[in-house]
Amino acid sequence: MRLVELICKTKGLRFAGLQGYEGHLQTRMPETERRALARVAYDRLADTKVLIKDAGIAVPTITTAGTGTARFAVEHAAVDEIQPGSYCVMDSSYSSVEPSFENALFILTGVLSVNRRDALVVDAGWKAASTDSGVPKVKDHPEATYREAGDEHGKIAGLAGRHRTGDVVWLVPSHCDTTINLYDKYILVRDDGAVEGELAIATRGKSA
Repeated sequence: MRLVELICKTKGLRFAGLQGYEGHLQTRMPETERRALARVAYDRLADTKVLIKDAGIAVPTITTAGTGTARFAVEHAAVDEIQPGSYCVMDSSYSSVEPSFENALFILTGVLSVNRRDALVVDAGWKAASTDSGVPKVKDHPEATYREAGDEHGKIAGLAGRHRTGDVVWLVPSHCDTTINLYDKYILVRDDGAVEGELAIATRGKSA
């Protein structure tokens, strides 16, 4: 309450509402547990709104949720706005808990060597994808596994004998945010493989 009152008294500031984000629940499983705990978070926001309104201060908006909890938030009467972000491109972490959205972000890697019997050697290593949420998955091949083999190289097991040097393999990042941060631009590709264009990543290099 003291913070809200201070905002209301400070010139140049306007109290616009409450923001919540149950980030620790975004990939929590099972889904029943994620839904129940998200409901607890929204109830707390609702209680806080009542507290502020009882003090005579309007609460125009309650905004909350992320990609993994957005559909639970819209069920709660107190929530006015949801704020999912990763849903627009997705990643392997979110797609495992929220399959209603499709993956639209991929890393295109080329096959450098097929000499190993147990794995393909590709040109995507530590520098190609963040691994804070695990290593990338191999698109359309759940039986295959990827692992880094250095800064510029990786190995893909489970696809031996199916590719030649120069072929391409699509990887699904485990965490879209921290992988996008590694690149200067998106290459926009249609479902039929046609390249539509490029889109600069405007915040690249702006983290300092």
